[in-house]
Amino acid sequence: MTQFVVVGDVMLDITALTTSPLLHASDTPAQISMQQGGSAANTASWLAAAGTDVLFVGSVGDDASGRSVTEALKRCGVKLQVSVRDDMSTGVCIVVVGPDGERTMLPDGGANVFLDPDAVACITADSHLHLSGYALLRDSTADTCQRMLERARHVGATTSIDCASAGPLAQRTADFLSAARGCDVLIANADEAEVLGGLRGMHAMTRTAVVKLGAHGSELLGPHGSAIAPAVSVEVVDTTGAGDAFAAGFLPAYLAGVRPEEALMAGNRRASEAVCRVGAGPPGPDSGE
Repeated sequence: MTQFVVVGDVMLDITALTTSPLLHASDTPAQISMQQGGSAANTASWLAAAGTDVLFVGSVGDDASGRSVTEALKRCGVKLQVSVRDDMSTGVCIVVVGPDGERTMLPDGGANVFLDPDAVACITADSHLHLSGYALLRDSTADTCQRMLERARHVGATTSIDCASAGPLAQRTADFLSAARGCDVLIANADEAEVLGGLRGMHAMTRTAVVKLGAHGSELLGPHGSAIAPAVSVEVVDTTGAGDAFAAGFLPAYLAGVRPEEALMAGNRRASEAVCRVGAGPPGPDSGE
């Protein structure tokens, strides 16, 4: 049985859900809540919630936030190889969600600037390595990520990368292309795909290129041609983590060999579940949902 090894960021998200536009230099009423966040941790949570065997590799601080987010991951069924740093705080992200459900994020990476180099050893021939682009684009963690990709190729494990964010990607495109070239699946949203030359530009460097198109669904270009799938129509509450949930739905289906259109739909369905609720992760066992 394949174990997903998901590597990258874990955060404490502080979400402000607003029902009116922000009033600059004044007060805007909001519903405030806290959840486990971080792109890689979100994907790990959605994978585990669906019954997938998943190991999350990342770092937290030796603080209440770190204990909170790791316990949340455990409750979802995620196995952990998490470094606890007494010299750093756990990453925190302020997430402001507007009336249309679109989110604006203010992240403080904290302990996410560290990845344990020894974690490379956890990748075996039975693994699927999934990297968050945030870790691959960060100077302090890029080398460990590249060594993980090299290890995966050496042992015959499959690999995927989520590009994560167009801004950092545009600043380090050459480094990203060098590290990501040859991975099995590369996932991007429309803005990230544009930085990489579109779907065809992505496909030139990877076996299968996937672009998430939000309300327009998703598309794929792989070894057997192209595929598209429509979005699932739902009432959007909070778009935070939709792409992370998509990856958790798409990857197990695609790696199991289902038709590309069906794998895309599996990703779209997970993304639609994510946007219907506040927070980036799946409903927890004690959430009442």
